[in-house]
Amino acid sequence: MATPEANDRSDRLVRWARWLTGIWLAFGALVAFLKRDTIPALGLNDIGDALAGLCAPIAFL
Repeated sequence: MATPEANDRSDRLVRWARWLTGIWLAFGALVAFLKRDTIPALGLNDIGDALAGLCAPIAFL
C-alpha cells in the first residue's frame, strides 16, 4: 500500500505534467496562429509531420 507521502509526490508530478502539457499546447497554438497564412499552402503530409512533432513530446511526457 502506498504511503501518503508517495501519493502526494505522485499528485504533484501529475499536476506538473498537466501544466507542462498545457503550456506546450498553447505554444503550438501560438505558432499555428502566427503561421496561419502559410498553413493552407502545406500538403497533408507536411501538416501531419507538424502535428506529429507537436504531439511527440506530449506522448514522451
